[in-house]
Amino acid sequence: IVAGGGVINADAAALLQQFAELTSVPVIPTLMGWGCIPDDHELMAGMVGLQTAHRYGNATLLASDMVFGIGNRFANRHTGSVEKYTEGRKIVHIDIEPTQIGRVLCPDLGIVSDAKAALTLLVEVAQEMQKAGRLPCRKEWVADCQQRKRTLLRKTHFDNVPVKPQRVYEEMNKAFGRDVCYVTTIGLSQIAAAQMLHVFKDRHWINCGQAGPLGWTIPAALGVCAADPKRNVVAISGDFDFQFLIEELAVGAQFNIPYIHVLVNNAYLGLIRQSQRAFDMDYCVQLAFENINSSEVNGYGVDHVKVAEGL
Repeated sequence: IVAGGGVINADAAALLQQFAELTSVPVIPTLMGWGCIPDDHELMAGMVGLQTAHRYGNATLLASDMVFGIGNRFANRHTGSVEKYTEGRKIVHIDIEPTQIGRVLCPDLGIVSDAKAALTLLVEVAQEMQKAGRLPCRKEWVADCQQRKRTLLRKTHFDNVPVKPQRVYEEMNKAFGRDVCYVTTIGLSQIAAAQMLHVFKDRHWINCGQAGPLGWTIPAALGVCAADPKRNVVAISGDFDFQFLIEELAVGAQFNIPYIHVLVNNAYLGLIRQSQRAFDMDYCVQLAFENINSSEVNGYGVDHVKVAEGL
């Protein structure tokens, strides 16, 4: 089962999990569907794709014979090669937006429906089949998925100084409990977060998806806090995302909106630099920000008192 953001938007995460448990079918959430099933659930098979993905998730999808998409878009960062993604497996796609059915790939069966409405009926049918003893046993398949999940983990425990980002995410997993709500935007910090952090509840991974609005994290985190003041919000940014709308911190201060912000600083527009280097261009147009830790005057090497006086 590939569960997308439509499952979250329809408040259908509990139904999705119930359907998966009834049928013993592993769940692969998309980036926007992450949290629809807890990361430590035995049927959570990991995410799939080119960037925000898990090695064990990719391996499980490639070993499958059917993909049942619910509320997802089959976006290119999820599918990678459509030919490879569809080869040797049947595709069923349920989505509320008719134009999404067949837009990226041609499913064997396409159904236009709200995710919650569809899952309500799917659960009813699965329960009837269970009572009649007509549900197949998939224990071996689930065990195979669990084996991949145990053995294809990325290494996070590094002792390097300066600290590697992998270790940062490892420590975040230790420091923040199951109720943590992560907010992040785009870039290497977001990709690594999706690869290494753990999410246990729906609507506890707040992300802009493929929209790409660098700078979104601070105002989005403040918005989550304002909407649910009791929520334990932790934002994750790279240094450029953090600086794009850093003035929004004044809004948080003015309205006394506390939250935790983890800044993973590599002094670069890292994802753009990485992409350029991967395509053998290695020509980065002013992507670095090199005067960090400046000893001159104050932060950024700027005399902020003089700036204030000038205003």
